[in-house]
Amino acid sequence: MKNWKIATALVAGFAAGSLVNAPVALAAYGFCNAPHAPSAYLSKPNKPFCFSLRNCSEWEISSYKRNVDSYYEDLRRYATQVDDYYSRATKYVECMSYLD
Repeated sequence: MKNWKIATALVAGFAAGSLVNAPVALAAYGFCNAPHAPSAYLSKPNKPFCFSLRNCSEWEISSYKRNVDSYYEDLRRYATQVDDYYSRATKYVECMSYLD
């Protein structure tokens, strides 16, 4: 019978703890994790010099296209990082509001 009461108390305690969302739980300890903004060190690819003369070889054009594709992929990655930062910043503001 004693084990049954202990198990019931543990389950009730676990259920009560799972109802509190993370920002409230962290704010209870006076800790909110501040997000860091993503940094973008992106450089736009330059057109090959031969482009102005219209005498580029196939490998120069292919290389430029790969650089442009890589640049756009980096821009997409940066946009995703900004979205993640916005989400973390919102959670940080919520957490800080619970501290007051």
